[in-house]
Amino acid sequence: SGISNKTIKYENVRMQQFFNVEPKTVNIMLSTNQQKLRGVMIQTLLSKNINGLNHPSTDSTGGFSTLESPYCSSLNMKNTIWNNVNVKLGGKPYYPENLNYSYQFFQDNMKDLYINGGLTSEIASGLITENDFRNEYGFLYFDFSRLETDPAEWSLGKSIEFTGKLLTLAAKIDINAFYIYENDITINPSTSQLIL
Repeated sequence: SGISNKTIKYENVRMQQFFNVEPKTVNIMLSTNQQKLRGVMIQTLLSKNINGLNHPSTDSTGGFSTLESPYCSSLNMKNTIWNNVNVKLGGKPYYPENLNYSYQFFQDNMKDLYINGGLTSEIASGLITENDFRNEYGFLYFDFSRLETDPAEWSLGKSIEFTGKLLTLAAKIDINAFYIYENDITINPSTSQLIL
């Protein structure tokens, strides 16, 4: 008798970039057909088109990305304060009302990703301080793991739309969106062939 086929499930990450976004009224269609979504992470950067525009080291085409700069070690804009934030999945708001994204909200959404589930700071890893969040790692993370409780609904492709208002003096920002979703492959262990 042969060995039955095996299915391997894993998390995959896809990235998409949005340039020259107006920070006071952010409304972006992130994806149009994402299945098995586990989470979305938003990274906010000063727009490369206005960063260093009048600096002699930049050419006439514009400034430079803070991610590409040897002078900037920050992964995000500093002191980002997001208000009126929500994510729509399939056109429906995920949260019942818009929220003000805070350090506490970030911690609540990330705790299941920490080793030991973020039970206490003494026995968990991956925790960052509020100072780190404000000055370096102010990512927005939205946990959609509760969608997995309805597998039929979770497997349907959904559009993802992000809305919010960033309190900043910057005229334009760039946004990197990271989608974390489940993927799977099936293999035949006897022949090592991928089953399509």
